[in-house]
Amino acid sequence: MVDVGDELEADRHVSGQARTVDGNYEALMDPERAQERKRMADERLHGGFSAAQFAGVDFAAQRARLSRGREAHAPDPNSMKGDPAEKAGLKTKEEWAKEKTVIDARNQRALEAELGKDPAYRRQQALKREEEQAAKDKDAFRREAEERERRMAEKRQESRGVKAESTE
Repeated sequence: MVDVGDELEADRHVSGQARTVDGNYEALMDPERAQERKRMADERLHGGFSAAQFAGVDFAAQRARLSRGREAHAPDPNSMKGDPAEKAGLKTKEEWAKEKTVIDARNQRALEAELGKDPAYRRQQALKREEEQAAKDKDAFRREAEERERRMAEKRQESRGVKAESTE
C-alpha cells in the first residue's frame, strides 16, 4: 500500500509546497475525480495556460534569437550634431519665452482658423474689425486736425511776422 505522505509529496503545488489532503481523502478513494478537480482548479488559477500545451513545440528558433541578443543600432548622426558644450537641452528664461510666444502664436492661428468656420464668430470678428477701423480713423482724424491746427498757427505767426516787418 502507498503511504499518504509519499503521494502528497509527489503531487506538489505550483508554488513548490506540498498540497494538503482535505479530510475525506478523495485523492485516494477516487483518483480520477480528484485529478479532474485538480485540473479544473489549475485552469481557474492559470486561465487555461499549462506547460503541457507546449509539450510538442520546438523552441529552438526562439532560443537562438534570445542567445543572439539585440542588435545595437548606430546612433542617428543628426542627433549627434550640435555643440557638446550646450547645457543638455536646458533653456534660459529668454529662450523659453521666445519659443513659447512662437508656439502660442501658432496655436492661436490654429484656433482662429477653426473658429473662422463658425458664421457667428466671423460676424463678431467683422464687427470687431469695423470698430477697430473706426477707432483708427478717429485717431487719424484727430492727428490730422492737430497737424492742421499747428500749420495754421505757424502761418498766422508768419503772417504776423511779415506784417510786423512791413509796418516797420
